[in-house]
Amino acid sequence: MPQTRVRPALYQYRLEFFRVRGGERVHVLPLARADFDRAIEAAFFDGLRRGLFADYSPPFARARIEPAFAEGKEGSPNAPGFRVVLPLAGGGEHLCEFPAEFFGRRALRIGADLVRAKRVPNNSTILYQLSAYLESEEAPASYWSRSRSRCPSGPGAWPAVGLGRRGTTRSPRRCRC
Repeated sequence: MPQTRVRPALYQYRLEFFRVRGGERVHVLPLARADFDRAIEAAFFDGLRRGLFADYSPPFARARIEPAFAEGKEGSPNAPGFRVVLPLAGGGEHLCEFPAEFFGRRALRIGADLVRAKRVPNNSTILYQLSAYLESEEAPASYWSRSRSRCPSGPGAWPAVGLGRRGTTRSPRRCRC
């Protein structure tokens, strides 16, 4: 019988900035792996406090970042948050969820830079959102973040995890197919 390997989907994460009036996009900031390191370390500390890790050795290289897309908005790149998934020695995974506001301070600095560069008027309000765009298999290595591929059973087949639910541990089996 022929076999095939299913690869996890690759995502490129971005902060996108918009004007309140008119909704015009004024800036896009691609996010790199280092932009998520604080979240990876926070997830590791959460697991360390719960006794899931014995030694202080955050698995930065093996951590996965998964977009937490809003339910009911299929096809939208807007991610109200993201998940950090850390592998456990016993074969399971530890995950923590973070809202898009995790990047709030960085967005504030970018907004100030946009005003200084006269790309937006002083005292104006701009909005930002975290977006995750699906990349092709040929994506460059810099697009490091991985997520689960779609379940063959369709939407809703993955175990639901709500935003704000931090420090959840799950077994290696993810799909209820």
